[in-house]
Amino acid sequence: MTLERKTDRAFRKLEGIVNGILVDSIIEDSEIRQLEMWCSDYRDLCEAHPFNQIVPYINRILAEGRISSEEMETLQWFIGQLYQDSVREDAGLAAGNTDSVADRAAAEAAREAAVDRLTGLLCGIMADGSINAAELATLRECMQKNGASENCSRFGELFRTVETIPENREPTPDEQVQLKKIITTLVGPC
Repeated sequence: MTLERKTDRAFRKLEGIVNGILVDSIIEDSEIRQLEMWCSDYRDLCEAHPFNQIVPYINRILAEGRISSEEMETLQWFIGQLYQDSVREDAGLAAGNTDSVADRAAAEAAREAAVDRLTGLLCGIMADGSINAAELATLRECMQKNGASENCSRFGELFRTVETIPENREPTPDEQVQLKKIITTLVGPC
């Protein structure tokens, strides 16, 4: 994997983690640890752009031992500013017809970007150990928007499970267990 691709994938995962943490507007210590784990996992990229700008900011807020919703929202904004191409990638390419090698490559890149963000989102959502109605709604929207079920079979079981849970309702304890099991299988312990 090239350094540029590794950087892109790591940054999209960070984007997903931050979005997942912010969904319920409650920031737990375990969610701060998720950010610390991301920094540790990608320490080798700290000198590369955009990490050389974002990691010092993350380290500064983590050094305080807590992070406010406002700091997380600023981090989310900062990510969007530093990596606008990532935010604007057209996930629609992933579902489109591909006639040329370039079209197929673009569609594969869009699929990879969607999977990276979804993986990060799942880690951010699971960082506090539970899934609430707001997080479930965000997950449902992300999966539908990015065509996760059609374009990445590994997320099919998660997509089907999410779709069985009525909208605007907290997942039951059994549904929580089932979702956690599926998510852990997909992305490992977050």
